Amino acid sequence: MRPVKSRGTGRTALLRLGSIAAATACSLLAWCGTATAAPSNLTFFPAHVPVVFNATGTGGAKTNVTVLVAISELLPANQLSALPLPAPPQGETYFEVKLQPQDPANGGPIVPLAIPKADATLVTSAGTVAAVAFDPGPNSLDANWFFPVPDSITQATLVLASSTVTAYGSDGSQETFAIEAVTIDFATDAPGSVPVPISGGSHATAGPPAVAASNRSAGSGVNVGVVLGGLVLLGVGMAVAVTVGRRRAFYRADREGRVVLVGPPSLSAAAMAARLSGGGAVGTGARDRHGIVVKLLGWLEIEGTAKPVTAGPVLELIVFMALNPGRSFTSVQLRESIWGLSRQPITPGSFRKYMVDLRKAFGPGVVVTDKYRYEMTNAVTSDLDQFRAILEADDVLAGREGALDLVRGPVLNGCFDGTKNGPFRWAIQKANDIEDEVTSVAFELALSCLDLDEPQRAARAVSQGLLCAETNTRLRLLDLRVGAALGGSKEVGRRLQAGQAALVSFPTDVAQLERVAGNLGWSVMQAK
Repeated sequence: MRPVKSRGTGRTALLRLGSIAAATACSLLAWCGTATAAPSNLTFFPAHVPVVFNATGTGGAKTNVTVLVAISELLPANQLSALPLPAPPQGETYFEVKLQPQDPANGGPIVPLAIPKADATLVTSAGTVAAVAFDPGPNSLDANWFFPVPDSITQATLVLASSTVTAYGSDGSQETFAIEAVTIDFATDAPGSVPVPISGGSHATAGPPAVAASNRSAGSGVNVGVVLGGLVLLGVGMAVAVTVGRRRAFYRADREGRVVLVGPPSLSAAAMAARLSGGGAVGTGARDRHGIVVKLLGWLEIEGTAKPVTAGPVLELIVFMALNPGRSFTSVQLRESIWGLSRQPITPGSFRKYMVDLRKAFGPGVVVTDKYRYEMTNAVTSDLDQFRAILEADDVLAGREGALDLVRGPVLNGCFDGTKNGPFRWAIQKANDIEDEVTSVAFELALSCLDLDEPQRAARAVSQGLLCAETNTRLRLLDLRVGAALGGSKEVGRRLQAGQAALVSFPTDVAQLERVAGNLGWSVMQAK
């Protein structure tokens, strides 16, 4: 079973060790230049590595889950504003713990750690506190909890009660696991702190050795400097190793079809109203406020990008995701969907290059990365999405007119070269369906306007519909009725002539237009 979301690997542990080395170096540097004052941002070390959870799967099969403690630290006050967390009590901050399940060495399922916050408590010398956490989604593998604690604590024990979790496969299959209760002990490396064992933990706590102030000497600065330099070099080396390892892991995941792209979420009527009122899209960055619009209802244009998009394959990727808002596709599915119709296939390497170009064009904060999963935020939308959101908000005359105002021409005009296996061939049926959607709105609006004896508004509706699909016979026939309402047989003849030119390749439809025009007072003799 393959999980939908990514998980940590042993390389993540190396990256964490690199950050720990840097944090330790900073602590040593602070210890050399100050008295015994504890730092305000403490990094905690799990006393037992690796941490192993016991789980029982469907049918009673038991499995061991090796877990990486990815984060265990007190959050500085300046980081809280970026997180959707309530303000902690006076004199307290948040102790964050993040756990990630690792790939089983001998294969098998990945057991997610979507343990609810009600099953997580933290025991400290200041007392026992409940978790304030993000609720994990149905496909989450990691666990992330936040506990409000005094920033003076030097030890803590995470107590997790027995929980039932569900693993979701990429094929939609599910498997339930019962995770046994477990405790994890933590201790800080704060200078001058003395680790005190915590009652209730399943293991004795053994944090890093504390360094007493009385041990300092005039020559200790040299030794500390050497250690500091070594730790910094170690951290840099590990960071380089992790970068290379992650790149290789990504390439392998790409070849195996585990790299997932998710299209931007659909634009709701409420979000559309917010945009129209100047509130911008809901988001976190400047890119969200301004927005990137993929214009499909006419010549293909992409507005609001950090860099112009000109490469054909990148344009196809963007349009494909815009036409499938909220849907997920692996890199293999994308390559097969776009370039699999007897076209020249592209290699995984070329696909990765196009993805890099796409992210550079969109700028930071638009494509959110979760290891092998890339999600386009609501900073990206399309004029088709806007068209539908306007209709959802107001489906009477003004709403339909506002939606039709977005139409600039045929759908994806200029993208199709007419060859059998040319670019955007995969989008031909999509474009036809969108044109039917637009012309139906135009037809219904024009009929409503005629019933209200407002032929000018009806003419505008028909004009926008024909701008999208000039060969639409239903609109051409209605256009004759609009002409009769506007100017009698002379206007009917003028609109008939435009219809004959548009439908010259469809003689049956032209004959039908002429019959209807005749019923409306037009005659062949009049045309001559």
